[in-house]
Amino acid sequence: MKISKLYFLISFVLLLLIGGCKSNSKSDVKIKDTNTRDTIILVTENTVPSSSEETKKVESNGYLPDDSIHTRYLYAFFADNDKHIVTAPFDEDPNKRLLFPGNWGLIDYKGNEIVDGKNIWIEPSFDKWGYMEFPNPDGYVVFGKKEKGMGVAKITDKFEEILPPKYEELKLFGKYAVIPNKKNQQDIIFLPSKKKIGSISSNINIQNIGENKILCRDKTTQSLYILDPSGKTIISSEKLKEYIEIYPFSEGLAMVSSRNNEKIGFIEENGKLVIPIKYDFKEYLPLPSFKKGLAIVEHNGKMGAIDRKGRTVIPFKYDELIVKDDTFIGTTYNDSGKRGTSMRINNKGKETGKYTPTHPSDEWETYYTYKENAYGNQALDLEGYKDKNGRIMLPAKYRYCSQFKNGYAIVFLGNHVVMIDSKGKVILDSLALRNQHMLPG
Repeated sequence: MKISKLYFLISFVLLLLIGGCKSNSKSDVKIKDTNTRDTIILVTENTVPSSSEETKKVESNGYLPDDSIHTRYLYAFFADNDKHIVTAPFDEDPNKRLLFPGNWGLIDYKGNEIVDGKNIWIEPSFDKWGYMEFPNPDGYVVFGKKEKGMGVAKITDKFEEILPPKYEELKLFGKYAVIPNKKNQQDIIFLPSKKKIGSISSNINIQNIGENKILCRDKTTQSLYILDPSGKTIISSEKLKEYIEIYPFSEGLAMVSSRNNEKIGFIEENGKLVIPIKYDFKEYLPLPSFKKGLAIVEHNGKMGAIDRKGRTVIPFKYDELIVKDDTFIGTTYNDSGKRGTSMRINNKGKETGKYTPTHPSDEWETYYTYKENAYGNQALDLEGYKDKNGRIMLPAKYRYCSQFKNGYAIVFLGNHVVMIDSKGKVILDSLALRNQHMLPG
């Protein structure tokens, strides 16, 4: 199921209305999901302290005072590649400063502009849960160019054009792009080679693509079927009628979810179910897929890993199980919810030692302070950071906080959106960006 931009916009507006009660400014909002995705921070023209007394309070708390009411960006949040920050620049025309901008830019951690968001802009992909991806897991983004069209770029340390910006419509599915042609067909482009691998009818509703297998859904019956790039049926809808969703193939297997319950299993390339539908399906978890012969799944509330034959390799005893730097990392929690020690696990399921993150701050959590609002109720006030044992690491002096990522976090400090390190030192601030780019005001 693909979540549309409209769905995201509606959700964003609702969160804005809810989030407005948190601060004195009704125009500050963040979006944070239960899987500690990065915070999106909104900065508007009305974010300066409203009085000289409040200004002194801001300065005394270590905020960055600034007489200007303008900042360079509407939003700032970490990109999914751990190398860049996604931005939404102001439009110089105040009548065009929309709540949900269509154009996004990109800067590096030094503030250097990779994509300005105006003459050239990037557009998000959306994952299964409707969260934006910049870039997608394979490193690709759709981009647009002023007075041109849409194309595809790969984001590494730089912006690399893969398909030129000449298309009116373009969809991105992992390593594949789908482009309508003038023959009432859809061309399938394999992006690593930049070559067309096939064309299928424009009447076919493509859901996803993986390993040259095109997952489709009938627009009338909603039944699922799978084609190859030439349009030939690989797996018929009859073989897939028991499933409500099918996900991209990875290492010859694709995850399927049952119509009868919230459970998942895996099928092979001929449609045969080879791993029984018995594993839990949780929307806040990454989609299970096979990598190097193993897939992380959940069963009876605990996480483990199975091989391509469905055999348990990593036992189901962890509350969290992730892969980082090609190593499995498993974590358990006690009955009170306190995080335990994280352990390294090899691909045979054996714990090989304690896991110590390169950046311990990446495991910090945010905490809140409260104050009485105008109605006499306790309302959220400021945020800070604490470690997994509850020890305060950075005091609550921020309006909003993202999770730390590779030792950095994006926070709302006074009237600035800034990037800080684990000591609270400002690494990148919006005032410097504004001066660097000469934004009027």
